[in-house]
Amino acid sequence: MPPISAENYDKYIGQRVEIVVGDADNQEPDENVTGTVLPSSNKLALAIKMPGRAGFEIVRLDQIVDIEIVDQPEKSLKTKYLKPVPPHLLRQHLFEAHGILRADLERMELEHLISYHKETHEEHGNGQLGHAHGDKPSTKREKAIAEAEESKA
Repeated sequence: MPPISAENYDKYIGQRVEIVVGDADNQEPDENVTGTVLPSSNKLALAIKMPGRAGFEIVRLDQIVDIEIVDQPEKSLKTKYLKPVPPHLLRQHLFEAHGILRADLERMELEHLISYHKETHEEHGNGQLGHAHGDKPSTKREKAIAEAEESKA
């Protein structure tokens, strides 16, 4: 029985897979393809988005000698940079981004919410909460360009 068929191809959609593709004649292993199976796959072929490439590759089901789901690499934690929160949105921000209970937020005065938010970010360091407020720090390249422009002036 083939490793993948028209009846079971859909269990691979959205999964990162490693596929051994056979040549057209005798199903001898010809090449390996690793990537994510796209939703545009169908009962005849899989659409594979390969890492680092803009497009995708089509692999016919009858060409697949072996297919295996592989572990997704763990994403690194990155800080999101948000605009400063205006006072009228602060309750919602503390509820969604800081995990403060609704009942606690509804009891607090606006002045207390503002000081609590400021103190929380100062205490944990900007970015340690999964987000920070303000502009994203410049990269080394952006800093170098800015310095060069300043020296021309």
